[in-house]
Amino acid sequence: MVEEGKPSKSKKGKASKREEKGRSDDVVVTIASDVKDATSEVSTGEVQSGSTLRTPQGYQQVQLQQQQEQSLKSSNEISINLVEVRAEDGKVLIGPSRLTRFEKARIIGARALQLSLGAPALIKIPKDAVDPIVIAEHELNSKALPISIRRILPDGHYQDIPIAWLMN
Repeated sequence: MVEEGKPSKSKKGKASKREEKGRSDDVVVTIASDVKDATSEVSTGEVQSGSTLRTPQGYQQVQLQQQQEQSLKSSNEISINLVEVRAEDGKVLIGPSRLTRFEKARIIGARALQLSLGAPALIKIPKDAVDPIVIAEHELNSKALPISIRRILPDGHYQDIPIAWLMN
């Protein structure tokens, strides 16, 4: 720190060169009118997360505040226990009895990504199909994909539905 009233030396030391380049040390202390004020902030724990006081104790105080905020956020969350709904005779109990356009897009997109990354095709590839999306659509329409859709209700009940049940 530079004391008030004393001129700074013309020769620059290693520390001042680092500060000019933006590579200062981790310890940054705000200039207070009295040294006791800066140490009392650290000892009493009145360090705000946005302050420039970054002594080792100051870091600990900021970390404690962040942990307390995270624990408050997590205590407000509601935990839902998932309960599987088992269908008899291949009936769809949750949602529509057909594949929705969103589920279809998700399945085709995921399968096209697998094919583009080198996964083997599960059907004989038609000669006109060179695009992975077209191949994925043919696999979906031929019911060759071993994929199940999980439909979840807000109360935690879910059903795993094979896509063969949803294709009409």
